[in-house]
Amino acid sequence: MGKVIGKILQLKKTYRRLKRSPGFFGFFRDLVNPQYEYIEALKGVSFELREGEILGYIGPNGAGKTTTIKILSGILYPDSGEVEILGYCPWKQRKEYVKNIGVCFVGISPLWWYIPAEDTFLLHKEIYGLSKDEYKERIELFDELLGIKELLKIPPRKMSAGQRKRCEIALTFLHKPKVVFLDEPTVFLDVFAKEKIHDFIREIVRKEKVTVMLTTHILGDIEKLCDRILILNKGEIIFRGTLDDLKKYLQVKIIEIEIEEEISLKEIVKEYQVEKKGSKLVLKVPLEAVNPVLKDLFEKYNIKDLNVRYPSLEEVIKEICG
Repeated sequence: MGKVIGKILQLKKTYRRLKRSPGFFGFFRDLVNPQYEYIEALKGVSFELREGEILGYIGPNGAGKTTTIKILSGILYPDSGEVEILGYCPWKQRKEYVKNIGVCFVGISPLWWYIPAEDTFLLHKEIYGLSKDEYKERIELFDELLGIKELLKIPPRKMSAGQRKRCEIALTFLHKPKVVFLDEPTVFLDVFAKEKIHDFIREIVRKEKVTVMLTTHILGDIEKLCDRILILNKGEIIFRGTLDDLKKYLQVKIIEIEIEEEISLKEIVKEYQVEKKGSKLVLKVPLEAVNPVLKDLFEKYNIKDLNVRYPSLEEVIKEICG
């Protein structure tokens, strides 16, 4: 594992939100006597960033992931805590710091919507002071890994989601940043677009020793990319470890079955965890027992519907929280 290039210590952030009263008169009541609620987005988060690693920063919606990314990229100020990345404090030395980082947020495209993508790339070339040769070299590399050269002539509004995301990711890495923050880089993409993004991130990290901090809800992103994983829940880190450490929570499969006849839960394979969801029965079964359990079920009951799957990331998080 590479050297430590970033230290985040006891990061805290609380948001104040107006509690709105319903109705016409409630609007005026809020003007005269506003009531607020306070939401702790981060409750003392601490971790390290290491050179050349891909750190998965995952958790449910509202866990505090995007707040963390915004603080580490210098967009937000924390209420308390210390951050030092590449020798800079993101919100105190922002001008010097942002030359060394790249950020790509979900739903916020850095591409200008109505003009060819190449114009945005050329603008970033000037902003970051890349020479003509450096720029050409970067575009050739991105075309080799992501196939973007033909896309540069097209306005983003005419691109598919996958084409636009490939250009956004390439633009994020254009100026050879040392640290990159990627917020949900493959959300809404098909399997082919995801594969291209995965291959690109792995290759650019290998070639340039970039540190990537990745937030995602997609288990495939974690499995294919992440060296180390942090799970955040309600503003606190509840899991630290590698993918192998996380996989011990995935040594089960979920069997969802719908049976024609009415039966009680007690009749179903007693030694495994079973619950009822609507008309379906849900069994949590160790990997090595899946085939025997399925055989037993087919022998005993008339199966109308069957689905066998791994636990979702949300289910894994529930398991860890539990």
